Amino acid sequence: MIIATHQPIFSPWLGFFFKALHCDLLVLLDDVQFPRGTTWTSRNRFKFHQGDGTLWLTVPVWKKGRGLQKINEVEICYEEDWPRKHLSSLSAAYAHAPYWEDHRPFWVETYLRKSPKLIDLNLRIIEYLKTSLAISTRVQLSSSLIGADFAASSRVDGAASSSSDETAPFRADDGAAPSRAIEAKGAIEAKGAIEAKGNERLIEICRRLNASIYLVQYEARNFIQEEAFSKAGIQVRYFRFHHPIYPQLWGDFIYNLSAWDLLINCGPRSYNILAGSPFKMILPQEVLKESSKGSSDRGPSDRGPSDKGPSDKGPSDRGPSDSGPLDRGPSDRGPLDKESSKGSSDAPRP
Repeated sequence: MIIATHQPIFSPWLGFFFKALHCDLLVLLDDVQFPRGTTWTSRNRFKFHQGDGTLWLTVPVWKKGRGLQKINEVEICYEEDWPRKHLSSLSAAYAHAPYWEDHRPFWVETYLRKSPKLIDLNLRIIEYLKTSLAISTRVQLSSSLIGADFAASSRVDGAASSSSDETAPFRADDGAAPSRAIEAKGAIEAKGAIEAKGNERLIEICRRLNASIYLVQYEARNFIQEEAFSKAGIQVRYFRFHHPIYPQLWGDFIYNLSAWDLLINCGPRSYNILAGSPFKMILPQEVLKESSKGSSDRGPSDRGPSDKGPSDKGPSDRGPSDSGPLDRGPSDRGPLDKESSKGSSDAPRP
């Protein structure tokens, strides 16, 4: 079985779903440390007609006085009416997009719920996007990999699933905290919470799910200890994400926006556009061969003419988001992720 991991980020970019498309199970690392600085876990970029052409949407969360928090412990701050501002900004950005009205009701309903925790909001959005993009890959929270009643063959539904199946591992019904129960088929010995960090955490996740291959984006290769995976009987395979170009509003094409941008602009064609990007598993020895030749880390098709700097990189370009607590990099240092209770003034005003 092929497993990939990622942090449960807010309104993920296309690379997140491309990774999901090419694995059997995507494990969301919800029980790792929430970054104390700016992070993709609580914000992302959309296309806009003002400024540099991007719209930052940030979900304000409570940080001050909370110390180190796990992602699944972080609470959303509603001291200001940021949901209304988000909706207003999204409407201004996408009112002329072909499929905005198809997806606007989801945004309205989601924000009306006022999910108490960031993980609830992010899971609901991830599941909606995954379903809308026709991706059937199973998703599981890393925090659910405890006890004696889970197995690699478990059926996993998403956060916003309408299924009444009591075995669904997490749902966001009425803003309630997700349930962690799943359907067990061939349960294994009881296990406690995973305390390991970094590569050891990823290896333990693979072990508990009987994974044979761990799939990781090529740009994260420097963070992966291939020998440790090999000793555990797990093969590491890399892949490159060649970002597709599709019709966008407002001027030049901008890479690595939230997947919403593709869905709102292209609707039912979105799956074919995403799935049409070339995919090849890269062996570790191929990475070494490329390195010995002095090849660059990114091929020409990984960057477009308007993809000029670190702010255009996707969340998983940096690797640490695949390996645990870290989810930071040059593109996370934007000016807009305000502290805790001050709310969100991140979006340009329409």
